[in-house]
Amino acid sequence: MPEIWVNGGELSYADHGVGTPVVFVHGAWMDLRYWEPQREAVAAKYRFIALSLRYKALAHGPMMGSCTLRRPISPI
Repeated sequence: MPEIWVNGGELSYADHGVGTPVVFVHGAWMDLRYWEPQREAVAAKYRFIALSLRYKALAHGPMMGSCTLRRPISPI
């Protein structure tokens, strides 16, 4: 699984297909594999991008503050 360095930690991601990007971000207790059943159908017409938020099974990195619903982008 490819990884990218973001805000002091690495995030795992999947990137398939071409065209307009459709980004999939999972909820709590999941990781990017949650979106695997949709990958093939979406990637046939669009660019499928899924990522694992920090602190999930495939993502790792130092804690950088709290994650809240008011700051949903901070874990990325």
